Amino acid sequence: MVCSMRRVYLMLLLMPIATCAGCGKSGKSLVPVEGKVTLDGAPISGVYVFFDQPQAERNVAYIGQTDEQGHFKLRSAGENNTGAAPGAYRVSLSTAVVKPGSTEGTPPPPERVPAKYAGGKLKYEVPAAGSTDANFDLKSKG
Repeated sequence: MVCSMRRVYLMLLLMPIATCAGCGKSGKSLVPVEGKVTLDGAPISGVYVFFDQPQAERNVAYIGQTDEQGHFKLRSAGENNTGAAPGAYRVSLSTAVVKPGSTEGTPPPPERVPAKYAGGKLKYEVPAAGSTDANFDLKSKG
């Protein structure tokens, strides 16, 4: 039951990415967006950072993954373009993502991001000049 709930959660999390991965360019200029994800003050690696705009006419998603220092850089989902278009975004964070190219039935890694930060509950405004401080300081308690 837990495994099937994880799969449902993963599908819901990735649905915006999958639906717009083939959308192509947003038609907007991309600006650099990078930041850091920490949990209780410590960098957390392997976090997938998803930015999307479900309310937009054309929902183009951007994705990044944190390194050992918790640092990430966004790029267009399904493309090799770095950065994101300026604007307001819904942000989802997750470590429970099956890596591309994994064999069918491969279980996702354990979720290390507290549930209160999942499913687009975070927001971020990408400024016109881009950002090097798109930081998310997560707390495991409270």
